[in-house]
Amino acid sequence: MDQLPNEVQTLIYSYCSDEAVLYDVSRTCKSWFMCIYSEFFPFDFRHLSNRVGRLLIERTSNISYLSIDDAGSLDASTLNGLTQKSKIHTLKLGKVSVTELDVSQCLHLCKLNVAGSKELRYLKTASPSTLEHLILDDCENFKLTYDLVSDTPNLKTLSVKRNLWFDSSDLESFMPILTKLQVIMLQGCTSVSDMGLFHLRCCLHLRDVQFGSSKSITDFGIKFLTQQVDNKKLSLQSLELSGINQLTDSSLIQISNTQQHLLRLSLSQCTQLFSDIQIVNAFTKGCCMIKDINLSFTNVDDGVVQVLIDNLRLENLNLAFCKFVTDDGIGYVAKHAEQLIVINISSMQRLSHKGVKDLLRIKSLKKILLNSTQHGITKKQLENIMAQKPDSCVIDLGK
Repeated sequence: MDQLPNEVQTLIYSYCSDEAVLYDVSRTCKSWFMCIYSEFFPFDFRHLSNRVGRLLIERTSNISYLSIDDAGSLDASTLNGLTQKSKIHTLKLGKVSVTELDVSQCLHLCKLNVAGSKELRYLKTASPSTLEHLILDDCENFKLTYDLVSDTPNLKTLSVKRNLWFDSSDLESFMPILTKLQVIMLQGCTSVSDMGLFHLRCCLHLRDVQFGSSKSITDFGIKFLTQQVDNKKLSLQSLELSGINQLTDSSLIQISNTQQHLLRLSLSQCTQLFSDIQIVNAFTKGCCMIKDINLSFTNVDDGVVQVLIDNLRLENLNLAFCKFVTDDGIGYVAKHAEQLIVINISSMQRLSHKGVKDLLRIKSLKKILLNSTQHGITKKQLENIMAQKPDSCVIDLGK
């Protein structure tokens, strides 16, 4: 490494995170460096101009990883040049402003992320494509087509968060093709209903299902998703159901009876759950492998928290905005949650400085999320807590 020119070392250490560094180095370095080392080091930009984009096109041949958080200023010509790099396996072009994107020449492309590209309408891939991960979050005008899905049968991850075009009929059409799918993210796809969850059952490799903020999903949808068909059922490790207010405790029963390998569960804003402590007890015993649970904005109380801590070996617990959990519940967590690593207690109305100080006794705890203006905790009390916390624990006060 020391034998390389200083400019080369700068480029390697910076991982090309700043386009100015890349531009300066490329003018002084031998072009062979750009050709050889671009295969091994990622190009990762927050923003990229057409000038430096064209520089990448001219000076590199073996790019394997290219990530641009905001590619909105790149014109169609520059984007087309970048997507001609046939050896790229990971490509992120966030917020592109073009309506059409052609990545059919990226013959080894494994991951494509065009999140935030509000103008994008059409996407062309190789046929068949090597794509395994496709991220289309916040692409407001993009309509996923049968032809595109047919060209990408090896998809393992599909994310179309907040896409109003995506509905249950799409799941009916696409899921029989995407038999290798492991992760599907549909938060904010408000047109997906219970029948959409029904069609997910044919993807037996699914391990992570993420829905949220849908008024059309009920307990029936959870039953459709998890019930056994032809002696086969999904075995999920992660389930995201935040903001689905129609769910009741019957969904907890269904999940506990069918998803014994669940590791992560998010039920944020599911306000009709946890009304029966006996059901909560049965649920936690049925899903005893859960290590990460999000119960923010729910109506859980100290009794529910106690059952969770007794039956689960939690590492991550989110109780933000839980207005019925008090110092007693948090004190129980402090005494018995020996594996806890992260806890979120932001904006809990009945929490005082005593509850926060109790948490500092947990030896495994690495992070506490708290508001700097937490109700019931004075500025002086917060300063004392910060002074007493062990070095191994971070208290995150947010922004």
